[in-house]
Amino acid sequence: MAAEHPTLASRAASVSTLAVGLVLVLTMVEGQQSAVLVLTGVGVVVSVAVGVALWLANTFEARLLATVLSAVVVLITVLGLTVGLPGEQARDDLTASSVLLLGSCALTWILVAVDARTRARRRESARRPYAL
Repeated sequence: MAAEHPTLASRAASVSTLAVGLVLVLTMVEGQQSAVLVLTGVGVVVSVAVGVALWLANTFEARLLATVLSAVVVLITVLGLTVGLPGEQARDDLTASSVLLLGSCALTWILVAVDARTRARRRESARRPYAL
């Protein structure tokens, strides 16, 4: 897809996606089982790649991946809090990292939606009248 001009919302969504990666690195430092560490490492790599892609190009694919990444992180975080991660018991308390993950993912969704509205307004205002 063709790259669109980055908007303030897409730049903020990029920073929010990179924040998801930073919080995932912090959860890796807390130490968990190896299967969870691999999944978290993949999430870090994807979040950095998507954050950079959103910052530089603001393509459809980058916005889609940011949305999907946020959905997967929210799903895994909620499952970890309710049922427990593989090989662990469910946690009864909300940790700072889980609150930060849920908040930054929600912020990413909001900013991607604001970016979509901003791009739609740009397209409407850039249309030429039919007859000149």
